[in-house]
Amino acid sequence: MIIYKNANNELLSNIPEIIKYLEERVVATEEPFRYIPELIEYLEIINDPNKDILTIPPHLFYGDILSAFDKKASFFYKLLNGEYRSNNELITRVFSFFENMANSNDFDVQCLLQTAVLEYLWSHAEILEAAECYMGPKTKLINDTISEYFTRPKLSSRNRSKRMSEK
Repeated sequence: MIIYKNANNELLSNIPEIIKYLEERVVATEEPFRYIPELIEYLEIINDPNKDILTIPPHLFYGDILSAFDKKASFFYKLLNGEYRSNNELITRVFSFFENMANSNDFDVQCLLQTAVLEYLWSHAEILEAAECYMGPKTKLINDTISEYFTRPKLSSRNRSKRMSEK
């Protein structure tokens, strides 16, 4: 069972591809350093067994690692619409992990899922639409509550016609 105190370790142990993604993101662009200089610290902590990953608050860790200012640089975009989209095993593992978070007895873990993971998806219609296809029942339930305070993003007409042609 995932508890808030160990949420960072759980994310990296269940989805180790995130470390590679983060390293590539930092190398490929200066964007994270300009806006989130803490990413340098994250990489140092992640790659140094003498540093404690638990020192980074989970809401910051999840929010900064899974999202990005540039949508196409985000882990979710790469997972669902980019270079990882053909990796069904990885997609299944990511959304199974989120379903485990949704089913956690620790309310803080459910809030972490809602605010640091799912709310980010609501900023990008095409990522949200793709993600909803993989969400488990409890994750969908938490995702649906976001509609109480966010307006559902709409696909642009270009993206809508592209999606229709892919189906």
